[in-house]
Amino acid sequence: PPVEDVLAQDLGDIDHYLAKRDPYARYLDPDEYARFRSGPGGVGIGAQLSESQGRYFLVPIPGGPAWNEGLLGRAELLSVEGRSVRGQEMAWVAQQLKGPAGSSVLMVVESPGRRLQALRVSRESFSAPSVSYLEEDGIPVLRVWDFRTRETVAAMRRGLSRVLSYGEQPVIDLRFATGGDLYEALDCTALFLPDSTSVAVVEGPGGHRRELVSPSGLRTVEQPVTLLIGHGTASAAESFALALQYHHAAKLVGEPSYGKCLTQTLASLSNGGALLFSNGRLFGPEGVACRSDGLVPDQRVSDAEAKSLGDLLGGHPIPAKSAGDSTPL
Repeated sequence: PPVEDVLAQDLGDIDHYLAKRDPYARYLDPDEYARFRSGPGGVGIGAQLSESQGRYFLVPIPGGPAWNEGLLGRAELLSVEGRSVRGQEMAWVAQQLKGPAGSSVLMVVESPGRRLQALRVSRESFSAPSVSYLEEDGIPVLRVWDFRTRETVAAMRRGLSRVLSYGEQPVIDLRFATGGDLYEALDCTALFLPDSTSVAVVEGPGGHRRELVSPSGLRTVEQPVTLLIGHGTASAAESFALALQYHHAAKLVGEPSYGKCLTQTLASLSNGGALLFSNGRLFGPEGVACRSDGLVPDQRVSDAEAKSLGDLLGGHPIPAKSAGDSTPL
C-alpha cells in the first residue's frame, strides 16, 4: 500500500505491521528521521560496541566522549559500573552503556598491550565522520563509519592519498560500517578499479536487472588493498567489499559479514517521519550471487583472537612514517 496508508495504521503496532512484510523495514518518527539524516552519532559515550565469543570490544569515535577521556583505540570492555560483562547478552551490555545526556558511566577496559584503564565517561552529543584516519600498532588505517552521500568518496580519496604518501599499502576497516548510501559505496570502488568495471547488479520490481559500473577518472590505488570486515559490515559496505574482492583488488581479513542482499529506499512522510523499506535485490559484479550468510574473508581471524590490529593483520605491524593520530577526513 502507499506509504501514507501505512502511516494511517495504528502507530503503536507499526513495527509489527512492517516486520510481517519486510524484516528490514523501519518506521522513523520525526526525531529519529532527523538523526538518521545527520549520520552516525547521537547522545552516548561515542564508541562502537561489538561482541565476539562472549567478549565485548569498544572502538572510540574520534572526538567523541570516550575518545576525549583517553580511549584512543580498540579495547576490550571488562566491566561497567563494577559488573563484569563477560558472557552477558549484547542487549544488556548496550543498555548499561546508554543513558541521558549529562550522566556518566564507569568502565574498565583492556587496551592492546594488556593495559587496564578505568574510565568515567560522560554521555554527550557526538557525531561520527564518514571516514577517519588512524594509526594503530604503527599501521595507518582508514576506518569507514558509513557511506554518506556526496562525502565518502572525497574523504576516502583524501585518506588514500595520505597513506600512499607515506609509501604504505592501504588498510581499510569496514568492521563498523553498517551501510549507508549504496551508490556512494559503489562510487568508492572506482578508487581501486579501472573505469567502467562492473561493480553490482540491482534487481528491481518485476525482476528487471540493471548493471552498475565504476565511474571514470577516480582510480587512486593500483595494487590490492586489505579490507577488514566483520559481523557489523553490512549492506552498502558489503557491496563495496564484494566488488573489490571479486575483481582481486582487495584481500578480506576478519570475520564473515552480515549478509544483507537487498536494496532499500527511504520515503518521507507528511508527519516529518519516514519509512525505510526494501525495494530490490542486490547482486555482486556481473550478477554474481550475494551470500545471505555474509562475505567469506580470504583470511579468517576473529576479534577475540586478535588483541590488536597488528594481530589481525598477521602480527607484522608496518611502521608508519608519521606521528600516530586519529583524525576525521
